[in-house]
Order: sequence, then structure tokens, then C-alpha cells
Amino acid sequence: MTPAEQADKSPVIHLIGNAHIDPAWLWRWTDGFSEVKATFQAAVDRLEEYPDFIFTCAGACYYHWVEQNCPELFQEISHYVSEGRWVPVNGWWLQPDCNIPCGESFARHAFYGQRYFLERFGMICDTGYNVDSFGHSGMLPQILLLSCLKNYVFMRPSDMEKPDLPHVFYWQSRDGSQVLTYKIPLSYGHKDVNLIPEKIAAVAATGKHEGKDMMFFYGVGNHGGGPTIALLNKIRSMQQQPGGKSFVFSSPTRYMASIREQGGPIPVVEDDLQHHAIGCYSAMLAIKKANRRAEQRLLAAERFDTLTSILFQTLPQTALLGQAWQSVLFNQFHDILAGCSIRTVYDDALERVGGALSMAGDILNNAVQKISWAIDTSGADPLPRSKEEDGQYWGLQPKGTPLVVFNPLPFPVVLPVEANGELAGITDHKGSLIPIQLVRSLVTNGANDKWNTLFIGTLPALGFATYWLHKTQDKAETCTDFIEIASDGSRMANAWTEILLDPVLGTFVTIRDRRCDRIFNKGPCSVGLIVDETHSDTWGHGLKDYRDVIGCFTTDNIRVIEQGPLRARIRLDQRYDQSTLIQDLILYADRPELEIRIKIHWLEKHRMLKLEFPLQIAADHATVEIPYGFIERALDGAEKPMQRWVDVSDDQGGVSLINDSSYGYDIQDGVLRQTVLRSPIFADHYGSRDEDCEFMEQGEHAVRFLVYPHAGDWRQAGTHNKALAFNAPVIQ
Repeated sequence: MTPAEQADKSPVIHLIGNAHIDPAWLWRWTDGFSEVKATFQAAVDRLEEYPDFIFTCAGACYYHWVEQNCPELFQEISHYVSEGRWVPVNGWWLQPDCNIPCGESFARHAFYGQRYFLERFGMICDTGYNVDSFGHSGMLPQILLLSCLKNYVFMRPSDMEKPDLPHVFYWQSRDGSQVLTYKIPLSYGHKDVNLIPEKIAAVAATGKHEGKDMMFFYGVGNHGGGPTIALLNKIRSMQQQPGGKSFVFSSPTRYMASIREQGGPIPVVEDDLQHHAIGCYSAMLAIKKANRRAEQRLLAAERFDTLTSILFQTLPQTALLGQAWQSVLFNQFHDILAGCSIRTVYDDALERVGGALSMAGDILNNAVQKISWAIDTSGADPLPRSKEEDGQYWGLQPKGTPLVVFNPLPFPVVLPVEANGELAGITDHKGSLIPIQLVRSLVTNGANDKWNTLFIGTLPALGFATYWLHKTQDKAETCTDFIEIASDGSRMANAWTEILLDPVLGTFVTIRDRRCDRIFNKGPCSVGLIVDETHSDTWGHGLKDYRDVIGCFTTDNIRVIEQGPLRARIRLDQRYDQSTLIQDLILYADRPELEIRIKIHWLEKHRMLKLEFPLQIAADHATVEIPYGFIERALDGAEKPMQRWVDVSDDQGGVSLINDSSYGYDIQDGVLRQTVLRSPIFADHYGSRDEDCEFMEQGEHAVRFLVYPHAGDWRQAGTHNKALAFNAPVIQ
């Protein structure tokens, strides 16, 4: 068909009968469980009553629920799947947020989802389907394609938010992977029978304009329901009218196949698909932080469980790891992980992720215990053990008590390690003394029983190192080189970096790279800005940025907390209204980055906390980590999603800001602002705000950041590996 013939042709409208089901949102997951069963039963009834009707639903998790709880209904579903009239899509565990999970989480969504559909229905889904997620990471085409998903269907950002984006295009990731992609016009569900004709006409007009057949989605959604009898009768009557043959019952899989068969030019889009709701990257810090911890612990547990099974021929804990992963994947549902559900949803979600963390922790501990007990630590000179005399560190003298430290990452790391208690010395596997420093522990058990011993561990990739702990003075480290630090806390420096603080402003005002004598900032850094967001709902609907700064934390006191051969720590005690903020600025002797540990007691409402970093770097873009990749973004002040790091560099060098649980940032006029937390009302979509509304984030929180000045770009600086190590603690 020529382009002219295609333009004259009325588009075929593929009618997609579906039920978008939120398993939790304005209701708890137990309610969602019930709605899945009710919706699936209704769909089976409609399939029996309307022989030409086709039904679509995404999310292996929902099918798993029905299989476990209502096997007779599952058998009916299986029958219609085999007939091709019930069409599973997505091949993922459910429809997650598509910015916040790490790359491996997306791989696990596909792994557990596609395997489920293969084992139960003998099929692999070919169409990814995230119709209600609020934005889509730019590396998803590669992840989708490697998951056997060659097509993708989404709705947000919509025509209103990204009007220049066509409805049919090839979406391409940075590596060149492409998936045929459809942007749903209007909505993923239509339930008003009286509006169906005009809505279908509007979609047909869009198809006519773009020269493409289109999909029209109908059915009751969110709390389930699916296509109703009234909707199906209305569509049947329209099919019997003039031109009605162009309205066909279909599925996303059939539609995508027909688009491929028709050929013709299809534009290519290489970008991430952002964004619908800017507040979702920072709402409900607790669930985002727990998700990050769970992702890292599950990966560590699986790696060492695999090593143990290879080394000792033990049975790998595959089934338990699968259960833990599926709990984490469920919590990544877009309305849960994005922070826009009711409070009781988060009570349930934190219980669920807590179970996954506990299970992963058990598996990890069993694995490293198995390995550590196989290490010969006795040597040739064992002496009688005396727990009564030596207390916590009893054992072999003079060799010391062994401490085995594990690295869960696939590259070597040099990281700080804390050994319990106050020690006189530590030796490595060669018997050489290494520098140590006493640091405050979590113990408060008497006047002097409150110390741990800090040392720097050198650990091989996905391996371990053994250190020896000594209580006797003859094993004491004699290092006298301390980090440079002023007694009033106005300066601290090592061989790489100098940090200057202004006692009046109560923050640090200079980040200087001593190697090249370059100052990377142009004003006070890590200032806690208070941003008014009364005008924002929980999602941040309709907003591009958060810039209504109404105040900032001010410093009451600057104190030197630690000074030693390994690290120095300066504490800033800060306050805004009734909220308090403690910032600990930590500089290690052996590395250029500044660690910032923050403890917040937050009592603000309809407010946001951002940390501000005014940079003096001639950059025209920022580079940001996204799931299993990176992307370059404009410095336009808009609130945008990130993973573990954002970097701003020019030809000479730059600064990377690395986080442990924060996903939102903005940059404008050289000022990088990291969003830490927000306190909107739970699940508030510009509703009636009264005294019974509950606000997020009230109480105490703790977060960490690294400010990493470097030469070269982020690749040369090793920013990515530094961020991985910052988020994957050593195991001991």
C-alpha cells in the first residue's frame, strides 16, 4: 500500500478489553487480592457469553494468586489462554514503577514473570505492558528485548505531557536495542457506555492523522472490573453500523503483529519516556530505602549462596530466594514504590520487604558462615582459649582472633570496616599491622564500653579477606599521621581534598581538589532547603519542578567528633522550626570523597527537604545513572529521576553526588539539588484536606551521601563502582 493509499484508508481500531488492576493503592493488598479473583471470574463469564470477545490482563502475580486460591477458576482461564481469547501480556511479575527499581529488579520481573507464563500456559509474552507507570527508563528497550519482549505498551507520559511523541514508534535504548512501542491515547480504560462512540472516534482520528491503525482500551479499571455487559453490547451495536467492520476485538499482541506486517515508516525515539508525576521519586522515603536494601541484600545472598553450593556441593536456596525476590517485586508496583498509596499499604509493604530482608539475611549468613568455617585460622601455635579472661576477643594468641570480611561485589574494594570493641591492633593475612582508629559504637554499656575499632579492608572481587584482632599493647599500631583538621571545625583535609567550613554560615563553603588546586563549588554546600509544596498533591501532578524555597536549616553548633589516622568527622547541629538535622561530614585519609551522614527529625507538613550544591563547573549536561545504564540530561531545573548517582563534569573534571536511598534531583544555573524527602498527605489527589489527613515522613530518618570531586569524567573517575560499593556494605 502506497503512502497516499494509507492516508485515505480508515484505520482499523483494535478494541482491547482489559482490566487494569491496582493490587494496592487506596486499598490494601488483601482487597486487591479479592478484586483480582472477582475480575478474572467476570472476564471468564464474558468470554463464555461473547464468542468474539478477547480479554487482556498483565501481571504474573495475579495469575499466581488465582492459581493458589481458586484453582477451578484458573483452569477456566487456562482453557481460554489456549484458545487465544485470554491474552496475558507484559511477562513481568506486575506493573512496577519503571524508574526506581534497579536494573536487576527489572530482569527479575521478566525472569519470574516469563517463567511463570511458560510453565503454566506454555507461552512467552512478546509484549511489555506498563500502562499506568509514571515514567519509563531509557534502558528499558534493552531489558525488554533481552526478556523476549519485542513490543511495549504504555500511557504515561500522555499526549498532554509529551505531545510531540508519536503513538507508534520504535523505542531505542543507548545500545541500539529497539522495541515497537505504542502510546495509549486517552486512557487505558473506558467504562462510560455513552462516551464510547466519541472516544473511539477520537482515537480513529489520531490514527488517521498518523496513518496507523490504533488500539482502543475499554473496561473498568484500577479497582478491577474489566469489560461489562453494557460495554460489550454497545461495541457490538457499533460493529453492526456502517464502518463498524473497522472495529475489531483484539489484543496488544495481535495489534503489534499487524503493525509489523503493514510495514511503512515508523519513527525511532532514543530517550527515556518522562515523566508523569515528579513527586513520586521522593515520596515515602521508608519504602524506597527498604527497597534499595532488599535489592542489594538479595544479590549478595544469591552470589554467596551460589559460591557455597559450588564449593561444598550444597543445595542452593533457589526457591527461598525466589520467594524473597517476588515479595520485593510486588512492592515495586508503581502505586506502592512511588509513594502514592494510603498509609496502611505501607504498613503491609514494610512487613513484606522485612520478610524478604530477613530471608535473604538468613541465606547470606548461612553461606558466609559455611565459607568462613572452612578457612584454616588455627595456624601452628594454638593456645588455650580463655573466654572468661579475654571476653569478646578470646582465642588464639599471639596470632589473634580471626575476623573474616566478605565483599559481595564483582570487583575488588577498599572500604572501611568496623570490628566490635576496643582493640590494640589488627594485622592482615601477612601478619602486617594496619592502621586502626577507635570510633563510637552503638553500645552504651558502661563508661568505657562504647568503642569499635575502625580499619580499612582490602577485599578481592566476590571474595573474602581474613584479619587478626589483638587486645595486647605489643600489637598496637604506631601510626601518627592524622587527617588535617582545625580545632574549631573550620577545615579538614587529606592528600586529595580540602573542605573549608564557615562557622557563621554553619556549613561547608569550599570543596577543593588539592591535586589540581581546583575549587568545584561556588557557594555553601549541603544546605538543607525547605521547599513549600502545598500546591502539590502526593504525585506532583501537573508540576515540572519544586522551587518555592521558604527557608533553610541553620546551624546551632559545629563540633569535631572524630580525629584520627583513618578519618575525621565534623558534626553540624541544625534546626528549622520544630525540625532538627544533624549532618556529619566525614573525610577518610585514603580517598577524595566526602561522606555526609544525615539524621533528620522531620515535623514539617506539605514541605520538601532538598540539599543544595552550587557547583562551579562549565557543564552543558548532567549524567545520571538509570537502571542498567546511564543517560545525559539537560540542566533545566526540572525534577527528574535518578538511581545511585548524578555527575556534573566539564573537560577538566567534576563532581559526582552518590546516594543510598534518594531518587529525585534537579539542576539549574549550575546548582545541583538532591531531593531527600517530602511530607505530602498520603494518597492526596487534591482532595479535601482536613484535620484527619495523615502526613508522610513525620519522625526520624537517616540517609547518606558521597560528594566525590574527581578529574576526568565519571567513567575515568570510577563513579559507578564507587556508588555500587557505597550501597553494598561488606559482610562480616
